[in-house]
Amino acid sequence: MTSKKTINPTAEQQAIIDAQEGTVEVMAAVGSGKTTTLGLRVEEAVKRGVPPERILALTFTNRAADQLRESLRKHIPEDADKVELSTFHGLCAKILRSACNRVELPPDFMIIDEEDAIALLRELDAASDAKEAKGVFYRLGRDASSIPLNTATQATWFKGQFSDIPVTRKYVDTLTEWGAVDFAGLVILARAVLLTDAEVGSHWRQRFDMVMVDEIQDTHLSEYEVVRTLARDARSLCIVGDMDQTIYGWRGSKPKEILSRLRDDFGPVQEFSLSENFRSTEAILAVADRIAQGMADRKTQVRATSTLSQGTLPTLRKFPMEEAEAEHIANYCINKHKAGAKLEQIAILVRSRGAALAVTQALEWANVPHVHIDAFDFFRREEVKNALALAHLALDRNEISARRVAARRRLMPKVEPVLQDIDRHGHPVGLRFVDLLKSEVVTAGDPLWGLNAPSLVVLDTETTGLDVGIDEVIEVAAVRLDRGQITERHHALIQPKGPIGEGVHGISENELARHGRNKAEVLEELSRFIGDTPIAGHNVFGFDKRMLETDAAKVEVNLKLSIGIDTFTAARRLVPSLPNHTLASVTEYFQVKSTPTHRAMDDVLATVEIIPPLAKLAAQNVAERRRLIAEYAPRVAPLRDALDSWAESNPRPGVLLRTISQDALIPKISQTEPHRVANLMKLIRQVENMDDHRLSPVDAMRKITQRAALSRNVDLIDSQPGIRVMTIHQSKGLEFEEIILPSLVEGVLPNYHSTLSSAPPDALDEELKLLYVAVTRARRRLHLSWHHKNKSGHSCNMSRFLRPLTFLLH
Repeated sequence: MTSKKTINPTAEQQAIIDAQEGTVEVMAAVGSGKTTTLGLRVEEAVKRGVPPERILALTFTNRAADQLRESLRKHIPEDADKVELSTFHGLCAKILRSACNRVELPPDFMIIDEEDAIALLRELDAASDAKEAKGVFYRLGRDASSIPLNTATQATWFKGQFSDIPVTRKYVDTLTEWGAVDFAGLVILARAVLLTDAEVGSHWRQRFDMVMVDEIQDTHLSEYEVVRTLARDARSLCIVGDMDQTIYGWRGSKPKEILSRLRDDFGPVQEFSLSENFRSTEAILAVADRIAQGMADRKTQVRATSTLSQGTLPTLRKFPMEEAEAEHIANYCINKHKAGAKLEQIAILVRSRGAALAVTQALEWANVPHVHIDAFDFFRREEVKNALALAHLALDRNEISARRVAARRRLMPKVEPVLQDIDRHGHPVGLRFVDLLKSEVVTAGDPLWGLNAPSLVVLDTETTGLDVGIDEVIEVAAVRLDRGQITERHHALIQPKGPIGEGVHGISENELARHGRNKAEVLEELSRFIGDTPIAGHNVFGFDKRMLETDAAKVEVNLKLSIGIDTFTAARRLVPSLPNHTLASVTEYFQVKSTPTHRAMDDVLATVEIIPPLAKLAAQNVAERRRLIAEYAPRVAPLRDALDSWAESNPRPGVLLRTISQDALIPKISQTEPHRVANLMKLIRQVENMDDHRLSPVDAMRKITQRAALSRNVDLIDSQPGIRVMTIHQSKGLEFEEIILPSLVEGVLPNYHSTLSSAPPDALDEELKLLYVAVTRARRRLHLSWHHKNKSGHSCNMSRFLRPLTFLLH
């Protein structure tokens, strides 16, 4: 347990800490103790009686969230982990999982990262190469973030209405079929469910008393609408940012519009500023100030705190050639290394990946330990993605992980053609590639065999929530179907450990107090009721099975459920034309008598009635599914057998990854690539640290892969050895003892497109702010440089942004 730390805030900070009511806007200049101030503000709120679990803090990156969490542990060590602290995308994912029965996504939906999204766009022939596909992906993201306020619906996403790019609908349909969503979809659907579903919107509006949003300048209107909903009934909304660090206009951020809407939606606004810099030196801040004076609309002033030293004057150098500039930097770094400098505290920042090429080559030739831009994308590395995909697939046979593995030619050269053939011939008849990796499906000869099983137990649960590590089953209902007829019923309410608030789907605390039974007793009865009979249910695989098995393990009841058929999955395959496949939609489509109500037995009876019409549809193509399985299952048998072997003992994620690395990955890595083996060992350590032992191995693995998907490229920077070579965008929010800024020429910074007459009016100003961000990453030393000729021999001019700094020229 971290002991409480006493900090004496400045007058500026104290004013913000004390502003505990209403709307608070903080313009925080660089290095002004923002994280400390937010931590102290939360501490003050808890002192004044705000329950920590009713405080929401949103950050831009996982790294920023971790830093704020550490700050909270210093100020409120007993309550720090109770505060809802998340990134925007992490919160949107949580909102959607809490509303899984209202959205066309399973509770265990997967989040695909940028690389997988781009790969899918290429599969859909949306682009001719990876670069073009990346452009399409970014365009989709910008279009999604530009949806006007109050207009987002589920159809906006699921019908591809957010963009006019031709591939949009096919892209979204494919993700939905996989039970997946990308980053843009997370935000659109969270907006939609908060706006259009009264119950969900009311729940989340009443969830928080205090909402704090960091880095507001990086936020787009889609994200603001989520904040607006969550903060509507809160006693305080605090937004923090620095308009002089607005560098994500290309991503859709519109901070000026957000600040304007903030006044309309939450006025009056109390305005505060943090201007006292604790990070840098007076000399570096003077250079930053000269740069900032060129901004079209400067919002913050930054001044050195009384304890800062004057420091060393920054340098500005001109070189005849780009290679000479890079060689000088490499030699400088060699000398720093020989002098014993901590290389991890030196960063070389560039405008783009291309601008880093000469520098990284020079560092490599000089044998200077360094980390290249791409190395920060740890979870995007080939061997890391291979390992995670295989581990996830071993524990949870899902379509996305199966496709990730199949698409990796170096890993599975004989599997990708099977994937392509199944996509072409199997998809229309209800067969998916992942089916070939399930031994029970191959044995049965048909993934939909359970619709005609002679005996099934159809079950449903009601729970206090969707988090398998925290929430509990409070109602369970099941019926035994023998040749389509109900022969037995089982129903029970379960007494939860704690209060459930206003109730769950009509189940009140009073009802549970009167009729709720002991959990272990009920689940033992359920286990005996089911016996060896396969189970069925609507989303039973994605939700009910996980909740029941996890809850049973907590009370030491052995409950292992075998899936016969998930009617949610079956409906998706057999009735793809439905706008969504919730139980209510499917029962309405088949016009059955029973109506789902979100009470367990009602939903069980509704599920029983949709099984016969689904079975009738499945029978139309059963022969073709069987033929395809017989033809293609033997071709992926080695992979299927390996997955079964790895999963046999239900190992923890770290143990599983170690086995997979040794069995399948390391033997295929060339001896000239030892860094790939090192990356796998690092991944194993990371996963062991991330493993949540409250969860089953499969749920822990899901949580880990979600964190990996949501991670940004510098979340793991602290664990990287050597000098950092990164883009300025990547450096946002970081700080280093020494910053080196090369290639400050026209066409690079500012970049060429920002100088065109057709560029957006604020494009050039955003480039200047990018330089400001770069300069203010430095704590002690700053070096700027430019070259007269680039590596292609073309003449270059010094960046216009350096003109106020020519007094520094060497």
